[in-house]
Amino acid sequence: MLERRAKVRYAVELRVRYRTLCKKHMFAGVGYTKNMSSHGVFIASRCDVPMGTHMEVSIDWPALLDGAVQLQLVSVGKVVRCEESGFAVTLGKCEYRTMKSWSKAAAPPNCWHEAEPTKTQPPTSC
Repeated sequence: MLERRAKVRYAVELRVRYRTLCKKHMFAGVGYTKNMSSHGVFIASRCDVPMGTHMEVSIDWPALLDGAVQLQLVSVGKVVRCEESGFAVTLGKCEYRTMKSWSKAAAPPNCWHEAEPTKTQPPTSC
């Protein structure tokens, strides 16, 4: 299969929270990254996300600020691919933020999705 991506993807599993930025398709959820690059991320989630949906993603970053403060990599992007196992989002301008609590209450009613970790499954490319 011919590789069309311009950036190398790295198999990494980090917890990610996402929410749509469109009032037409409002939902939020939690999943896990399967792989990511500097321009995109594949999120493992049971959620059926429409192509082209604009969303914010907040990825729990593995490194700590000053060895003590948890960080999130936050970006806004667009869903560019949907599969049964998850969806791919382009990453726009990214910024690191200190982690704040995030609850299911932030999601609109009946639109909450949460994925289980995929540590028992081998990573796949997207």
